Amino acid sequence: MVLLFGHAPVVAPRAQSVQLIVQLRPGADIAAVVRGKPVQIARALPEIGRYVVRLTRGAAAEARWQLLTDARVLSVEDDRQIRAAQEPNDPQFVRQWALQAIQAPFAWELVQGSASVVVAILDSGIDFTHPDLAAHVLSPGCNVIADGACPPAGRGTPAQDLDGHGTAVAGIIAAVTNNGFGIAGTAWQASILPVRVLSNGQGVESDFITGLLWAVDQGAKIINLSFNEDCGVPESAAMRDAIGYAWSHGAVLIAASGNDSGCSDGVYPAADPRVLAVASTDMDDRPSSFSNGGSWVRIAAPGEKILTTTTDGRYVIVSGTSYAAPFVTGVAALLMAVPGATNTSVVQWLTSTCDVPPGWDAKDYGCGRLNAYRAVALAVRGSDPHTSSTAPVTVHLAKGWNNILYLGPPRRVMTALASLQGKLGSVYTWDTVQGEWLAYLPGQPAASDIQILVERQAYWLYLNAPADLTMQPTGNDPPVQLTLAPGWNNVGLPPGPLPIPLQRFSRPIGAIWAWDPSIAAWRGFFVGAGTVSTLQSIQATAAYWVYAPTTVTIRFAP
Repeated sequence: MVLLFGHAPVVAPRAQSVQLIVQLRPGADIAAVVRGKPVQIARALPEIGRYVVRLTRGAAAEARWQLLTDARVLSVEDDRQIRAAQEPNDPQFVRQWALQAIQAPFAWELVQGSASVVVAILDSGIDFTHPDLAAHVLSPGCNVIADGACPPAGRGTPAQDLDGHGTAVAGIIAAVTNNGFGIAGTAWQASILPVRVLSNGQGVESDFITGLLWAVDQGAKIINLSFNEDCGVPESAAMRDAIGYAWSHGAVLIAASGNDSGCSDGVYPAADPRVLAVASTDMDDRPSSFSNGGSWVRIAAPGEKILTTTTDGRYVIVSGTSYAAPFVTGVAALLMAVPGATNTSVVQWLTSTCDVPPGWDAKDYGCGRLNAYRAVALAVRGSDPHTSSTAPVTVHLAKGWNNILYLGPPRRVMTALASLQGKLGSVYTWDTVQGEWLAYLPGQPAASDIQILVERQAYWLYLNAPADLTMQPTGNDPPVQLTLAPGWNNVGLPPGPLPIPLQRFSRPIGAIWAWDPSIAAWRGFFVGAGTVSTLQSIQATAAYWVYAPTTVTIRFAP
């Protein structure tokens, strides 16, 4: 049998910590522990049994040593620097619309993966030298095409990618993230095990089975299969047994559904019931025109105009179910890093937390579109954050500038703002990581930085005439916390009369600002200052500006 590609036809250095997170042994008293040491208590974290202590003098390394050598202390960790909503500092992240659509930044607030989770990519190999992949690739992998087998570890031909397909898949799954370079991967810390079973877009089933069994024996717990056999060809017993071996050894298998624009009979390996078959969606959460569908498809994910890695250290924009499957694979890798996770629980977390777009046909495209945040929240916190009201929210927009919190599902800008057509002059959003404005200009959509509007993100809209905007919330609660970067942040905040919401900030801030379009003026709340505050309360559906003198965490109600 011939295997085909599933494509469509078409870490930065951290500054030395000035705070430490300390865990004590049972019965120990934090006040007694810090006495005489060059630290003071900053705050308690009773939910996780930790204390944050702040350095008062000397070097952090000395303070860490003094704490670690205290018999009453169980562990000491650096209070690491993080970014707004865990948006990474990879400069091309703003163009990775798919990660924003599946709410990956909210998921990263809870878990970023683990190097101990090995993701096997059975494909055309990987570019081992790509600067956005090299640190995560387990070399040399297995090159079944060159060696005809998988020799003992380290003795075979490296699974170097000559085609670019496997490298593109790898970048979506686990590009090196927060390294100030290139793009972000879905699973920040996962390890990539390359297995070359395809050449020039084709391969044979025996090579696939050889590579699959070897990968499982190497400890791979997540397997990505971005290829398929011909439509309607029955599953072979050998393939069925190989997939059974992988599943019985605790692996999660994810496969592209293929690009035949139909094929209700199914394609293998995706159609095997122990494999998650992944269809493709576009920027408006509609099934891609090229994507196969049928009762055998389990889940969908973004698969059009995906920015990712390719050979020779370059980047490429690709489309196809080949590139939808890796998003599910990346989230599966995040989930497998959760203590106690199994292949059964990972599949359940993935398929029970999909976002279901209006008019979605579950008979053909599975549970809906992947939502990383909901799946990770269910795994980590034991609850799906899909519990808020889905009642429409209407905001009146004045002529001129309006600062809004977008509450609808991720959509192309002009789909989300269709009711404003003819009145919309421009859309802007503030990128806290790069410290610059991103824009969408209706007259120049191809040159615009903003590709989609993202749920619970703040935007500035300039209107040529007043209008009402009605948004349809998905029901997703905000994340447990948001991390604000130093400097200005345009965000939604926990609601309530001021100053009560300030109690949910991990560190003091100077002021909160809100734009009042009715008077075209700012309203502000000033902390500990003689200036009269004109902002009296925070609304759950509005956007605000917060200046963070340093990294600040906002905790939302559970």
